[in-house]
Amino acid sequence: MVKWISNTRTVVRWMNRLQNISILTVCDTTTGACIKKYEIVSEVWLEKQNEEPIFSKDGSHFFMTVPVKQGGRGEFHHIAMFSVQVRRPLW
Repeated sequence: MVKWISNTRTVVRWMNRLQNISILTVCDTTTGACIKKYEIVSEVWLEKQNEEPIFSKDGSHFFMTVPVKQGGRGEFHHIAMFSVQVRRPLW
């Protein structure tokens, strides 16, 4: 999944072939530098892998649902807010 944030930034979801590891990055398209913003690893195939983040009007934050463990009752999805700010390259 690739989605434009602005003229110079994109958000990219990287997944392995088994689709049990998902890494969401914010990338600067002028330099190619990417910053990891969220990672999830599972023993089984991940749900909601095609979910696209929703961005604030100014593009400084994005929102998406993430699984949160609720004691012995399993995981439930909650809305989380992430900053888009790029600080250092991932690669």
